Amino acid sequence: MFKEWPKVVQDINTNRNKENIEKAEKLIKKYRRRGRVLKILGILGIIAAVASFITFSIVQFDYNFIIVIVSGFLVPVFAFFIGVGFTYSGIANRVRMLLDQPPLFQGINNNKCPNCGDIIKLGEVFCSKCGKKLEKICPKCGYSNDLSNNFCEKCGETFYN
Repeated sequence: MFKEWPKVVQDINTNRNKENIEKAEKLIKKYRRRGRVLKILGILGIIAAVASFITFSIVQFDYNFIIVIVSGFLVPVFAFFIGVGFTYSGIANRVRMLLDQPPLFQGINNNKCPNCGDIIKLGEVFCSKCGKKLEKICPKCGYSNDLSNNFCEKCGETFYN
């Protein structure tokens, strides 16, 4: 059900090119649409189930107890639809937030260490193979810069390697 988004997020983190951004935008629209539809169906279903539950528990017909029981069981089913709808919307919002942030691996091509070429895992500050620091922290202002920068993007301080 939610198989697409982990690959899209990985693609955005590793290579933020036009194609991957377009894939992410399509996924956001698709997941928001699905979330909206499921939430509306769930709300309408709960309203219908509660209305039939109340109506058939007050009015006396033959076999109305079956309708009362079935409508009582349908409320959790429609609540599940609402929950899945919120999950779709939440994933779409997380992907949107990821797109609005700068890339995780600025200056590092395809998640590889610029020194030895070993694959860099998410969150690593040092390469696990060669020990090379994977970011440049400005000694003056503390801003995290690309490895390729010779000057701080925020304050212009020179890096001495």
